[in-house]
Amino acid sequence: VGARKITGAIFRDVNANGRRDDDEPALRGQRVYLDADDDGRLDAGEFETRTDDSGAYAIVVIDAGFYVIRQA
Repeated sequence: VGARKITGAIFRDVNANGRRDDDEPALRGQRVYLDADDDGRLDAGEFETRTDDSGAYAIVVIDAGFYVIRQA
């Protein structure tokens, strides 16, 4: 078992269809965090990162399992 990377992207879903269409812009600088206790809040000690210019983020986790990723 090694480190794993959770990746994704944040974008403005203009037509609210739940998927990214070619004309929908990336949202850069958005705070994304691993909600370790699943309480819906960013708590001290929970890993956080920001999206890059393309709206992408990556979070490295050590243990396999179920993780809740949220946008703050």
